[in-house]
Amino acid sequence: MCGTDHLAAKPIGLKAWGKFSSLSGLTIRYFLREKSLQDDAAKLRKYVEMCDAYMLKPRDEREYPTIAKYVEKTLSSKEIEQLRELAERYSIARISKTLPKQEVVVD
Repeated sequence: MCGTDHLAAKPIGLKAWGKFSSLSGLTIRYFLREKSLQDDAAKLRKYVEMCDAYMLKPRDEREYPTIAKYVEKTLSSKEIEQLRELAERYSIARISKTLPKQEVVVD
């Protein structure tokens, strides 16, 4: 995960894109200096940590059957939409997968 002035960077493991990838086994850290990027990173980090904390609970002690249901009941629809936009902007599948499905409005 990205680092900011207030959060230390966490390493991100890179998966190999081929048998002999030069990136295989390496770790990358980003340090963000732009305020807007720092704000985005803080929102995303807070969300990931919230989800990780929920998943650490034993399954039989969880209030909701899925992480998406937990998120839906815990966060406002505005917060969920902001996270969805950030996950799409930065192509973060880990976050996209845990967000509740969007409701489709048909006229």
